[in-house]
Amino acid sequence: AKAMVDGVKVLPAELADPEPLGGDGDANQEDGPSTVQPEPEAELDELDSLVDELTETSVASSSPDRFEVAVAKAFAFLGFRAEKLGGSGKTDVVADADLGSQDSYRIIIDGKTTGRGAVGDHQIDWDTIDEHRALHQADYVAIAGPTFGGSRLIQRAKDHGVILLTADDLSELVRQHAAMPLNLDEYR
Repeated sequence: AKAMVDGVKVLPAELADPEPLGGDGDANQEDGPSTVQPEPEAELDELDSLVDELTETSVASSSPDRFEVAVAKAFAFLGFRAEKLGGSGKTDVVADADLGSQDSYRIIIDGKTTGRGAVGDHQIDWDTIDEHRALHQADYVAIAGPTFGGSRLIQRAKDHGVILLTADDLSELVRQHAAMPLNLDEYR
């Protein structure tokens, strides 16, 4: 799991490319049975740290980049090849599920932070979300945030085919994956 989180690429906005960077993300799998496994306590510490990071940064509206990095780490932990792009006019995170040419899929994730209450509809530019989906040829779009509020936001998310993913939802996925990993096809 640590190798997945360490594999997250964080690029300055001016260097971000809408196409994923090279690399198959599986380089460490060739090591075979001689690979040293991390101590269970170290894995639990890493898991707790990631969950804490998701929770704390989702409400740190003064530094949204930290939440975007945490979201990218969480998707990497789940097995995706995740890149944090971010920056003005760019999608925040691109997560690729590399399942072979016919089965692979891409998710773009827009991170929204707020220190007061829930993320509301007024904080989301739905036209830009649609543009990012097309630009990155994404199969799925998610908006991650601390919590979401309002029936209008929920309806618009449905209308635009967007998944609303709270920090608690993402934390629970990470915890479940640590206990019983699912493959990327099951996350589809």
